[in-house]
Amino acid sequence: MKNLEQLKSSMQEVIERLETERKRQLSNFKLIQKLLVIPVVLFVAAAASMLIIPQFWYLAIALMVGASALLGWMYVQQLQKPKQLYREEFKSQFFKEMVANFYPSMHYQPNNYVPKVDFYKSHLFHGKANEGYTGEDYFSGVVVGMNMRFSEVNAQQLVGKNEVTLFNGIFMVLDIETQLKGATFIVPDNYEQWLGQLAVKIQDQLDVLREGDLLHLDNAPEFENKFAIYSTNTSEAKMILTQELINSVLWIRETFESQISLAFQDQQLYIAIPLSHERLFEPELNKSLTADNEMLQRIFAELKSCFDLIHKLPLDQLRKTKN
Repeated sequence: MKNLEQLKSSMQEVIERLETERKRQLSNFKLIQKLLVIPVVLFVAAAASMLIIPQFWYLAIALMVGASALLGWMYVQQLQKPKQLYREEFKSQFFKEMVANFYPSMHYQPNNYVPKVDFYKSHLFHGKANEGYTGEDYFSGVVVGMNMRFSEVNAQQLVGKNEVTLFNGIFMVLDIETQLKGATFIVPDNYEQWLGQLAVKIQDQLDVLREGDLLHLDNAPEFENKFAIYSTNTSEAKMILTQELINSVLWIRETFESQISLAFQDQQLYIAIPLSHERLFEPELNKSLTADNEMLQRIFAELKSCFDLIHKLPLDQLRKTKN
């Protein structure tokens, strides 16, 4: 396995080709930015004409509507296109090789994501993603002898007439190969505020929590201050919640600076990591691949954190949890 500098050296031709593409798309982006002034000028001119020639107000309004539509189309559809095209080239030509080099057991699909059925089976979220379920950067394979898959997921829900974000972040599924009797959930202690956008109480958020018992850990005050634990099988939950697992969950929370949640049920461990920042593994259009090493270091650090998470978990202990 090559280190990052060796990988860059071995892919110098690819990096130079991507740098040429980046400059081309950056030029396109700046051109579209300049062209945005056209609908703005048309809008202002139409508004001014209503004062100068008020009898043709209907034509002015039609022009203002058209200028607004043109501005929206240029901003949403055209301004983002250079970034999207560069992102696709970067992920297919360089990032895919980065994944293969550092994590050869993983299969990476930039345009795929964790299936919706896995998202629902976790029971970590109330309701359905009825306003859209999308994602990207899908990883699947075997890590430390365990099948796993994860991706970024964006799930939207319609509540009344409002579209709200049900979840946006990393969603991970690990097959722990042990049939669990019950279901155990580790959720943020402020779970009600975390799902407060749905404007209902925690008991209405998650049916499984309403059926399960709230579990207290006398020897882990820091953990209890940050998380609430619910389980339908408290004896099994106490076997799962070893000090090693508690330390691992706290590490994940601190590393990702996120209100994470975990669910243990059937033969799976589900991990949900909400993200408030931009998407992971994203190249920046305004940063050079050849002159600026910071961006590649940042992308590699994001990738490494996702797999460090798995290595931090006491997976052997989870495998040994008996029925």
